[in-house]
Amino acid sequence: MDTEAELSDSWWERVKYYARLAIERVEYGVDAVKEYSWGGEVLALDKTGIG
Repeated sequence: MDTEAELSDSWWERVKYYARLAIERVEYGVDAVKEYSWGGEVLALDKTGIG
């Protein structure tokens, strides 16, 4: 059975993992908006899976 410390470590690792995913998605979104704003409409739409 897991100890309280192991459960805490596991929880913290999951928090860090999901935080990294969120950061990557925000960065991706910012890059897509920049490309769209600077005339890369087709590329930005292709990256989002819309075009």
